[in-house]
Amino acid sequence: MLIWNSKKVIFEEDKLIINKRKKIVINYNEIEKCWYTYRTTKSTFSIMLNRVGGILPGWLMINLSKNHKGFQKAYAIRLKPEEIEKTPKALKDKIIFNKSSVFDD
Repeated sequence: MLIWNSKKVIFEEDKLIINKRKKIVINYNEIEKCWYTYRTTKSTFSIMLNRVGGILPGWLMINLSKNHKGFQKAYAIRLKPEEIEKTPKALKDKIIFNKSSVFDD
């Protein structure tokens, strides 16, 4: 389980769960291109999932961004298709993120 301050991002074998007041469940096998947005009292968080092409065809990119008072921070991870099918630990090992207070409400 990964924790962005008060927000939890849970990687399971077949889905990604983002939980902050309400739960967003994303099934890996259903991801093509989609955008999820949810709001807090102070800001809007967006999660973009896209199977990107180019030199890394089939990779999954997840952006977590926050717009607040004109500032935007974005975080991204890329997973190879075969890694999406692996255990949660295999997924978590590939994730690099900033524990900055940017995600504090």
